[in-house]
Amino acid sequence: MHMGNELLTLPVAGGLYAAAGTGIAYASVKARRDLDEKRVPFLGVLGAFVFAAQMVNFPVLPGTSGHFVGAAFLAIVLGPHAAALGMAAIVIVQCLVFQDGGILALGANLVNMALVGPYVAYGVFRALVPQGSTPGRARLYGVSFASALVAIVAGATLVPVEVALSGVSRVPFTTFLGTMAGVHVLIGAVEGVVTFALLESLARIRAEFVPGVGAGGSFPVKTALASVVAAAVLVGAFLSLAASGSPDGLEWTVDEKAVLDQDRPNPAAETADDVGGKIALLPDYTRPGEGWYWTTLSGVLGAMLVLGVAFAAGRALRRAPPSAGGHAG
Repeated sequence: MHMGNELLTLPVAGGLYAAAGTGIAYASVKARRDLDEKRVPFLGVLGAFVFAAQMVNFPVLPGTSGHFVGAAFLAIVLGPHAAALGMAAIVIVQCLVFQDGGILALGANLVNMALVGPYVAYGVFRALVPQGSTPGRARLYGVSFASALVAIVAGATLVPVEVALSGVSRVPFTTFLGTMAGVHVLIGAVEGVVTFALLESLARIRAEFVPGVGAGGSFPVKTALASVVAAAVLVGAFLSLAASGSPDGLEWTVDEKAVLDQDRPNPAAETADDVGGKIALLPDYTRPGEGWYWTTLSGVLGAMLVLGVAFAAGRALRRAPPSAGGHAG
């Protein structure tokens, strides 16, 4: 769901950068107050795992694919504010190191994935599971599924709005919106199942981190952290090699519906493409003409970079006095 530079004009992209900066600043302030101290170390390792998991595209419809986003998973475990910071670390590393999402579109991708995703998911989750209640595993499945599905569709349907504001689309707004929503409902359904599976797996390691699960694992924190890091490395290094090669839902929609007005010049997008290509260490997670091992390297390198960036944010959060309120919205 990463937007490319060609989908935005400079004024719209600038406004979305401003919105993203404001949102991340707000998340940082709130996370300092609200993040449970026990969850701070998990900010980096869960962010690393989500980065690795995002590399595994799965088929959705003939010719298109989707991938796990992880915003709902992080929001349920860490709270929406810390989840927004973790997602921001992922989106920024993807853009600057791997050219996954354009530099001009970075603000839009931060808004759609790092801000809207966690806050919408957490809003749905808390609407269905009020603070302090214990839903049990069966209800937790339904709630986590709904949270993930709504978050995916919310972020996806913002894209046509942003493209329409830029004036670069040649198809009716309703056509673009309807196709994006339809494809991402399917992607969101898979996201919901995976989100619950990950929550179940985490509960088997440290039950206290999953709301509504009273009984489960109580492994030492260091063991739990090491397990998540190992999972991130395995997914990024090996499972990523099995990813579908089909375009994701956004790319497929843009191509299938011939969304872009090719006759409209967009010099800002062209410049951003050039700059992004020069900055990116491993564009598209590969090197032209090289073997599969560059994808493996990208998965491990990206996961470790996200871990480092998110852990640095976690250390800044840790310096703040702990709040007794937990990760309330």
